[in-house]
Amino acid sequence: MKIKLTALNLREALSQVSKIVSKGSHNPILTHVLLELDDGFIEFTGKNDSMQKTVKIECNADVDYFAIAIEFTKLYNLCKSLQDEKMVTISIEDEKAKLSCGKSKITLSTLPAADFPSFEVGEMKDIGVPVEEIITGIDYVASSAGKEHPRRCVNSVVLASDGVTFDVVATSGAKLSVYSIKHIVAPMSIIIPIKSVGAVKEGLLSCSSVGYCNNSIVIKGDNSILYVSVLDEKFVQYKAAIPTGEIRHKLTFSKESIVDSLGRISIIADDPKTSRCSIDSKAGVSDAIIVGKLLSGSGNQITESFPIDNESEYDLSVSYNPQYLLDSINKMAEEKVTCSIYGDKKIIVLKSGNFTSVITQVLI
Repeated sequence: MKIKLTALNLREALSQVSKIVSKGSHNPILTHVLLELDDGFIEFTGKNDSMQKTVKIECNADVDYFAIAIEFTKLYNLCKSLQDEKMVTISIEDEKAKLSCGKSKITLSTLPAADFPSFEVGEMKDIGVPVEEIITGIDYVASSAGKEHPRRCVNSVVLASDGVTFDVVATSGAKLSVYSIKHIVAPMSIIIPIKSVGAVKEGLLSCSSVGYCNNSIVIKGDNSILYVSVLDEKFVQYKAAIPTGEIRHKLTFSKESIVDSLGRISIIADDPKTSRCSIDSKAGVSDAIIVGKLLSGSGNQITESFPIDNESEYDLSVSYNPQYLLDSINKMAEEKVTCSIYGDKKIIVLKSGNFTSVITQVLI
């Protein structure tokens, strides 16, 4: 059995699955790439514990079908050293993969294709939402997802619909971000683990269709298909976390001014877990004081003053994580940013077009 293809085509196919192939799995087969020849096309499949990607390209072959798993890293690194236009011949002899390219002769170990686990999916449904909106939503909210929260669904990005509104949502518990559009589509709740979101977005950028079922989201491209496991559990009641009661404070300020101030504060208060910035303003006074520091008691502190439009009848003294504020404000399109602070809990809400960010107060 022999197949032939250019070094460029081989390298590009392997490159597309390189981010999916497991690098340190306890299951040795997951460090391999599955090569499966079928009627003049060869498929390259990489897999890890939560994703699988297959890339399909044309090739010349002297058989109609074969399948074998080859150790990925060595194969990929070897292909990087070959000239694009060179022809690579792959053959299987005595359960070894033999590659030849010019004067180079290479032998690589293999594992049986039957050992390569399949990705089981249920009955698929079309997602029914413009792909560009999903990508935009991910860009807006992904940085708000938890990383180490004990609830798995919090360490995720969620695609949700109530049948009328489609939302892309992420929360860390202390911060909630929602990108929402009016779009009539079947109710859904697709919970994508944050570690898989980058691959999902990359797949969406060049996809031809997107489907989902209870355990996976499937993204098809012109010559590829990506399977991503999703969580089969209930997400938090995020809509209930968006306050709708009394706005006790409404502050409007220049986006450029607050971003500059928060950027300097983040240099001083540089620990995401212990950094704090306090915001103080007096009722009717047109400037605010913001102080940044760490809870560790290092003594480092920075104080900034900037002009605001203050519509509040009350004095204000609150504290937030400065990185949460900076991240959300940076995503806002307007030159003027309005912060609405609700009730005694002093929850801050930032809105820009379809984007809403909710940030809870933290203690100094």
